[in-house]
Amino acid sequence: MVIVKMKTRHMGVFFALILVCAMGCGFYKYKQSIEVEKYFESISFNVGEFGRNNLVSFLVSSDSDITNKNIEIFDIARGEVVREVEANPVARKEALGYLAKITGMFGKVRAFPEKGYIVRVPLVPSAEINNKWLTDYGVNSLDQVFIIFPKQTIPYLLVLDEKNRPLFFNFEGGINTLLENLNLKL
Repeated sequence: MVIVKMKTRHMGVFFALILVCAMGCGFYKYKQSIEVEKYFESISFNVGEFGRNNLVSFLVSSDSDITNKNIEIFDIARGEVVREVEANPVARKEALGYLAKITGMFGKVRAFPEKGYIVRVPLVPSAEINNKWLTDYGVNSLDQVFIIFPKQTIPYLLVLDEKNRPLFFNFEGGINTLLENLNLKL
């Protein structure tokens, strides 16, 4: 009888451990989800911290007819679009090349620099994406890409997912062809 009670007691402890582990796994996934949401909230907070509502408007605005969109150059310090350039195959090719050469996530805490430019390149027609970094985040096609040119540091990409959440990426590749095409001096 004593042996049966010991086994039952050990089995109870065993099942309690399994229950705790299962709950822990669920909590871990829940915690990861919260951390991702906090990441996006912090980016939104940083944008608000700059006091540049125009920047947010620039990033999420879209015309109903994207085929007539121009390339827009946004001056971060001024908080406005300073120039529009007619969309062209050279800019599209360069932007698609940057997307193909993504090397990883952009890891700085402050996503938007104080000074520099953000160039919005419309992708007409929409571009099908075959890049692991983008498809892992559910981005399979894009109709625009943003290239951020901070003052005195290397450029990086901004892509908005289907819910307009920002994803920032480092990329390899020269930027001179695009800068010349846009007549943009950093």
